[in-house]
Amino acid sequence: MLGMLWQPAELQTNGIRIHYYRLGEGPPLLLLHGIGANARTWGRAAGALAARHLVIAPDARGHGQSEKPERGYRDADYIADVAGLIMELQLAPVDAIGHSVGGRIVAELAADRPELFHRIVLEEAVGGAPAARPAAEEAQMRAGARVWLERLRATPREAVLAQTRQRQPGWTDAECEAFVDSQREFSMAIYGDQSLGYFWDWRPAVARIRHPMLVLLGDRSAPRFPPSSADETTRDEIAGLLPAARVVQIKGAGHLLHLDQPHEFVEAVEPFLS
Repeated sequence: MLGMLWQPAELQTNGIRIHYYRLGEGPPLLLLHGIGANARTWGRAAGALAARHLVIAPDARGHGQSEKPERGYRDADYIADVAGLIMELQLAPVDAIGHSVGGRIVAELAADRPELFHRIVLEEAVGGAPAARPAAEEAQMRAGARVWLERLRATPREAVLAQTRQRQPGWTDAECEAFVDSQREFSMAIYGDQSLGYFWDWRPAVARIRHPMLVLLGDRSAPRFPPSSADETTRDEIAGLLPAARVVQIKGAGHLLHLDQPHEFVEAVEPFLS
């Protein structure tokens, strides 16, 4: 039923075709997914947010039904895509929720183009050690991701879907299907040598943001897959660096807060956006 409410659309920006969905009515709210996901993986959370907002949920380049070029997957490419989408749809200043790498893109763009945003929610986008890593470690992480994806895509879809349902008993069938399909359809070029860095030091960009900001963290102790990226010290570190930011840890959620605990996710977001 929820899938019938999504209104698909496309636009051309930054030299690329971006597919996106519109859902609901009200003040605009931009949802940016992470690497390997797509707009449909916002699931029930998007439907609940659309009760009070016009939700705009794009498929990032290389994902979902957006264009999948052979190259052009650096941070700067994604940042330019989002800036172009906001300008094309005349959304500025817009509220935005960015999950994982989607939050990374929101943070970098908000730091440089503050006029584009009103309020910002960073979901599992910050935390962990600084990004200074040897080049060999970066290359190893990329190679490991490619091997894992090749094995996943070689496995029949129904087998992967059954495993996902078992691992994620709280997700709906539609959410499981969206997640499985998103992992199978995004471009492997995203893990190429000339693409997004695997590691990101969130501190410099986030420290320059002056917008009202909500930081959502998962629960590292929760038996979730994938697990939260935030360790035990992350909340205290964020509070120290960003005393004006609101920091909320959602118990029982892993990295995918909006899927693991959609009710709690929306309960944390809505008061902040009101």
